[in-house]
Amino acid sequence: MEEGHHVQWVELYSRANFLTRVDLTPVFTRPEVTVTLVKGAIHKGTTLRAVAKCNLHGMWEGEAELEVD
Repeated sequence: MEEGHHVQWVELYSRANFLTRVDLTPVFTRPEVTVTLVKGAIHKGTTLRAVAKCNLHGMWEGEAELEVD
C-alpha cells in the first residue's frame, strides 16, 4: 500500500447480503482488519464474499464457504 497504488476499501457479503465495508488509506503499508460475525437463525453455513477496490486495478472479488458447528 502506497500513495500511488493502494486498496481503497473492502466490502464483505454473506451470499447477496451486505455485511460491512472497511475504508482504507495508503498510510498503513500492511493493514489488518478483523471482522466479528455472529451466527443467527438456523443457517449452518454461508458463502462469504469479499469485494475490494484498488485505485489502479479496479474491483477484485474472492469468496469462501463458511461452515459453522
